[in-house]
Amino acid sequence: MIRNHFINIINNVISNKKGEINMIAIVLILIVVIILAVIFKEGMESLLKTMLQRVENDINTF
Repeated sequence: MIRNHFINIINNVISNKKGEINMIAIVLILIVVIILAVIFKEGMESLLKTMLQRVENDINTF
């Protein structure tokens, strides 16, 4: 019974055209986010290091 329900859900998702468009949109958004993360990796790394150093210094001087 649960198996049939699960199969029906999968079939509805596969046959639903809006679902396909949504999946394509999600994949494209993920690709853009990954590309931006790669592009700004050095900047983010520098920012995180600076923040952690500042927190560490504040803890040591507290």
